[in-house]
Amino acid sequence: MGNSKQLTRPPIARFALVLMLWTGVTVAPLLSQNKRNPVLEFSTGTWCQWCPCGDQVALEEVLRNYPNTIVLAYHGPANYASEPFSRFAGNTVISSLGFNAYPTGIIDRVTGIISRSIWQSWTANRAAIAPTVNIEKVYSSYNPGTREYIATFDFTALQNLSGEFRFNALLVEDGIVYGQTSNNTCTPGQTYLPNYVHDWLVRDMMNGALGEVINSGAWNANQTIRKTLRYTVPIPPAPAPDIVPDSCRVVVKVYKNGAPLNSNAEIQQAEQWPFISEAYVAATSIDHDELIYPASTPVYYQVRLKNMGALADSYMVSLRSASPQGWAHSFHTPHGRFEAGQTDVLSVNPGDSVRITIEMNANGIVGSGKALLDYTSPHFVAGTAEVRLVTFGMKTLVVDDESDGHESYMKASLERTSEVYGVVRSKTVLPFATQLHNFESILWMCAATLPTLDSTEQKTLSNFLDSGGRLYLSGVDIAYELADPSSPHYTAKSLAFFTKYLHAAYIKRDYNSVAVSGIANDPISHGMLAIGIASGNGARTINPSAGRFANQIAPADANAASVFSYYQWPNDYPAIRALHTNGNVLGRVVFMTFGFETLNRDVERDTLLARVLSWLRSPTAVAESPADAPNTFALHPNYPNPFSRNIEAATRLSYTLPSSEQNRHVSLVILNQLGQQVKVLVNQTQAPGRHEAGWDGRDEQGRLLSSGVYFSRLKYGRHQAMSKIVVLR
Repeated sequence: MGNSKQLTRPPIARFALVLMLWTGVTVAPLLSQNKRNPVLEFSTGTWCQWCPCGDQVALEEVLRNYPNTIVLAYHGPANYASEPFSRFAGNTVISSLGFNAYPTGIIDRVTGIISRSIWQSWTANRAAIAPTVNIEKVYSSYNPGTREYIATFDFTALQNLSGEFRFNALLVEDGIVYGQTSNNTCTPGQTYLPNYVHDWLVRDMMNGALGEVINSGAWNANQTIRKTLRYTVPIPPAPAPDIVPDSCRVVVKVYKNGAPLNSNAEIQQAEQWPFISEAYVAATSIDHDELIYPASTPVYYQVRLKNMGALADSYMVSLRSASPQGWAHSFHTPHGRFEAGQTDVLSVNPGDSVRITIEMNANGIVGSGKALLDYTSPHFVAGTAEVRLVTFGMKTLVVDDESDGHESYMKASLERTSEVYGVVRSKTVLPFATQLHNFESILWMCAATLPTLDSTEQKTLSNFLDSGGRLYLSGVDIAYELADPSSPHYTAKSLAFFTKYLHAAYIKRDYNSVAVSGIANDPISHGMLAIGIASGNGARTINPSAGRFANQIAPADANAASVFSYYQWPNDYPAIRALHTNGNVLGRVVFMTFGFETLNRDVERDTLLARVLSWLRSPTAVAESPADAPNTFALHPNYPNPFSRNIEAATRLSYTLPSSEQNRHVSLVILNQLGQQVKVLVNQTQAPGRHEAGWDGRDEQGRLLSSGVYFSRLKYGRHQAMSKIVVLR
């Protein structure tokens, strides 16, 4: 919206995306309210020469980066003679919020009135905070003859709350063409735009400037309160054009009443819907659409199919799979159990929903898969709900810590190898944080997400490295956020994580170099020259003008070494690799302050990934670690790993006993994923030094064990160590 052509565009398609979400043509998890929808309320006016700049920031900065933000434009001052859109019911909200300069804004009613230059940063902060209330439209109808609108909403507390909570319902119209005063800054060369398109325009406060009380006092977690709204669409006074219901939406926001309203009345959550309900609309929602589980355990997903339309409808439901061969899939409805490929028909009244349970069973086969629940109706309503499963025991887990699709570059490079891998979002990993040792390597992609790693994610990665995990971490501004005191996300704990677990020292943030070079003889970067990290990749470009950078770091201790240098500055470094020791347990980490996705070409990404994985998985050399010294206790990685069962001594396990303790009893056993002992390999007294034992994948009775993940456990006096073994068919 930086020029007049964009400013005078036809009604924008942005809200069409919202309509798609509620017509059932998109994947259902997008409907889940586990994500906050930040609210930007800003003052504007057709008379205001700077106000197109506010529109520009809202569209190009706020919505482009946080598309689920709900934008509300209040035209004022209230009843101002030169502003036709300022005369609406509840226009006292403008003075109640304290607007007296145009354009200025408020984010979620916690910021106070702020300039447009910081709308985006505050929206980012609020987007990272979970909502405390769930809002659901149960039913709505509109009579065009009487202009009467009736709707019922359910408000559910997601945690224990106290105080007075209110809900505001707003009638918001998009695509209104009306003249706009401007200036040469916002619209170069133009001072008046006769065909300016106004979006987000608040036409009416449907239940008053301050809304209605939902609850006062204690509001317990999971308690739902239902409210009904009755409203008649007014005819606005001339010269404002009449309201076009087809171009309108209803915005409902819940806030905690407090004073002042612009900084002490926090919005808990907001939702929006088309003003006119279509006759036939359906949508699905899923509490958890992605899980990590043992391959031997069936998993279940609860899907809710809801009739969002004005009339009853029936839906033909079926399930298809995209999973490894041997996995089983089924779904359960009120009519019984159905296998993948079978069909059930469900009739649902307006506003009602039906629960469908999807079952996925990997049958002990390690892998990554998904099931897709399709629904169609005779009235051309169709959609798909997708659920995904990654099993423990895979070599590589990709963690996607952002929402812009940048993990596709990592997936493409992995697909060009024989690597068996799974991809999950970071929020999926956290409940299974203590079980991540079931993966050999984790490739954690932050890209340009903000904040890059929160405190829970830092703890998760700390535990993974302490258990001997192998980690590749990449993303923009990670070093700055964790280790720079000027960062809003910096804490003493984040600095400790940065230093102790990433083994990095922070130098500075503002590195806008577009390329890095390999370091001679480095096992990862040797010979890799002038890899582009900030050019030629469209959305993948690091944009210093937006305040996001690759950072300069350095090794923090003797266990770390630099991997790349900046092309123009060969003594400055953006990445390190390090050995991480936790007692006798050894982990490895490769940390890069530029995103994997920012590399320009496939060959560069493929080469980097192959070398990173090779280094992460390479056995520890004597020069790197004292683990092989005769006075050090160690259980070395078995080889090969994975291995095929039913071969004589199919894998070899080696270990070192310290010379400081003479001839103690040695126990080396194999455990399954439940911690149960399935095979004893060594049970005797042994002398110090290096020893070996073999295992053919059988238990004590000589039976072949199923494919999957097992653990070797070595005990020697007061010493103990464990290592992961992957058994294949």
